[in-house]
Amino acid sequence: MIKLLISKMIEKHNGYEKFDFSYLEPARCRKSNNKNMRLNLFIPNVDKKKMFGGQTTALDFFMQLGKSLECDLRILSEREVNEEIVKQYDGYEMTNIEQEIEKNSICAFGIEERKKNRLSVREKDYFIATYWTTKYVLNNVAEFQKETFGKATDIIYLIQDFEPGFYRWSSEYLLIDSTYRTDNTIAVFNSSNLQNFFMRMDYKFSDMYCFEPCLNSNLREYLEKDVIVERKKKILVYGRPYVGRNCFSLLINALNQFIEDYEFSNEWEFVSAGADFKDVKLKKGKRLVSVGKLTLDEYAELLSECSVGVSLMCSPHPSYPPLEMAAFGMKTVTNTFQDKDLAAFSDNIISVSDVSFKGIGKAIIQAVEKCPEGFINMRNSAYVKGNAGYSIIVDQIKSKLMR
Repeated sequence: MIKLLISKMIEKHNGYEKFDFSYLEPARCRKSNNKNMRLNLFIPNVDKKKMFGGQTTALDFFMQLGKSLECDLRILSEREVNEEIVKQYDGYEMTNIEQEIEKNSICAFGIEERKKNRLSVREKDYFIATYWTTKYVLNNVAEFQKETFGKATDIIYLIQDFEPGFYRWSSEYLLIDSTYRTDNTIAVFNSSNLQNFFMRMDYKFSDMYCFEPCLNSNLREYLEKDVIVERKKKILVYGRPYVGRNCFSLLINALNQFIEDYEFSNEWEFVSAGADFKDVKLKKGKRLVSVGKLTLDEYAELLSECSVGVSLMCSPHPSYPPLEMAAFGMKTVTNTFQDKDLAAFSDNIISVSDVSFKGIGKAIIQAVEKCPEGFINMRNSAYVKGNAGYSIIVDQIKSKLMR
């Protein structure tokens, strides 16, 4: 999504970059007289087949909170909504943003919809923002509530990374920063690591809650089947060339360092999951083979057969892949970031503070040499059992909203 946004935003004009911020088109609103409480999720994409981990987390969080509140539910999507997509959601009906219905609804809420139609807004509409653009647009809705009903409801901001870091120091950096500095914002952080980072940055919110990541339920079911798969001499990397924070160029050079420095590197294969790209030539005739974005079943099988994982993240958020790799028993190499250190998460994780070609390459050698010690899957931890998830904060947020 970020790649698409950037390609749309940047236009060369007289030698400098001209930025188009039409994707931040503010919502036009209309008053609804419906007195029922409604929980709204504003998310970039509602097609479950195209969701990455963060979007799945946002949807699960919304569903759990909505079930606890026992209120009306509405999902707003920045991207296209059609009948086939809505079939993925039991009990939901496709509507436009002006309609008021008794059923739970899914609406397209992109640029054109915001230009043409007015969002129906209730006095007791609560909104969950899931990405900085969604929070920026929802600020306008909060202003409408205050003008119309005398008071705006708190916006729940699901923060899953430090998003200014997705861009260089720039206009976008400051725009994203502004979304962390508005009134009546309930911050919900995906991991204590991330919350601690924000606290050090001195951001202030009306309330703050935090949950720790937990293993995807489909992956957990596969793990609990005790499927016996022969481990192969394969190194699995989380490769996303178009996402800067996953440090793809550093990753490729670290693999080449491993190939040069490890005596038996010719025995190992290299495979990448996460995004589609052309296979990459490595040193000594080796190749990094991309399998793209897999189904969860395919991903679970790959996690079960690979021996070593490498997943880098230039961000205070721990990210999902290294945790998943470690849970499936892979010896996993990842990096530290400021005070983020995943070494305590599992004995399967090698956390590297010397994040250089040599440093990562050396850690991959350590992981390869630890493989003969055996593969121990994580089954009894809070992460695998799901006890670390957001369910523990749902009741707290419910109490806050029901006051």
